[in-house]
Amino acid sequence: MKRKNTHLTDKQIEQYKKVLLATQTKILTNIGHMESDNLNSHKDAAGDLSGYSLHMADVGTDNYDRELALDFVGNEQAILYEIEKSLERINAGTYGVCEMYGTPIPKKRLDAIPWTPFCKEAAEKIEKERGRG
Repeated sequence: MKRKNTHLTDKQIEQYKKVLLATQTKILTNIGHMESDNLNSHKDAAGDLSGYSLHMADVGTDNYDRELALDFVGNEQAILYEIEKSLERINAGTYGVCEMYGTPIPKKRLDAIPWTPFCKEAAEKIEKERGRG
């Protein structure tokens, strides 16, 4: 693996790769369980859709729970995407380099968010610009 402008050792990069792959596996498992639970919660043992509530308050709660689960899955899928991009950066030799400024991302930040493509300053700038839009 050829590294470009990164401050991380091969050993550190390999460790981040292991963390990224483990996180990816965990998220995929969580999404699978959530999808399975959500599908099965609407059917009884006979496969009927009698799991749906007839009481309006229960229907509202069920809908809220489903929306919450969908939001969670959406967030997890966004992280999966960033993990994939991070693995690509590892293969390209650019992992740990801010995509906006080309500067090293501090190890402390990578330890907290190993899939981040940005240093703190770049992430703050992006958030600030999103707030304006």
